[in-house]
Amino acid sequence: MDVKVTVSNHSAFYPSHLLAPLVAWVAGQMKGSATVQVHDREKPGQLSAGFARNDGSVVLHLSRQTSYPRRTTHVREVGSVRLDSWQEELVLVLAHELRHVEQFATWPPRKLMKRAMEDDAERFAVMVLERFRAEASATIDAVA
Repeated sequence: MDVKVTVSNHSAFYPSHLLAPLVAWVAGQMKGSATVQVHDREKPGQLSAGFARNDGSVVLHLSRQTSYPRRTTHVREVGSVRLDSWQEELVLVLAHELRHVEQFATWPPRKLMKRAMEDDAERFAVMVLERFRAEASATIDAVA
C-alpha cells in the first residue's frame, strides 16, 4: 500500500534532514497516510511523548536527551524498553502513535477497545524498533 506522510518540524533541537528519513521509514511500516508534527519537550531529559488524532495526525514531543542508553518507563504490555539513541526513541514513540492512526481507521469504536488498542500499539512499536535495529545493524555490517 502506498504510504503518504507529511512532516511539520517545529523542533529547534532536531534538524529536518535528520528527522525526515526516520519519520518516512517508520511511516513505511504502517498502512495509510499521516501528518506528523514534531516539537521539542520543554525540559531536557523528559522521555519523548506523542498523541494521535482520529484525523490521521500525530503530534510528537521529542526528548532533548543527549545521554544514552536509557529505559522507557512503565509499558504495560512489553515492559521497560532500552533505548540506545534519540533515533530509537523517535522510532518507538512514532510507531506507537502511527499504530493508533491505523487503528482509528480500522478498529471498532475506541471507547470499547481502549486497553486493547494501547496494548497492540505497544507491541507494534517494539516490533518496529526491533526491525529498525536489525536494518541498522545490517547496514553497519555491510559498510564494515
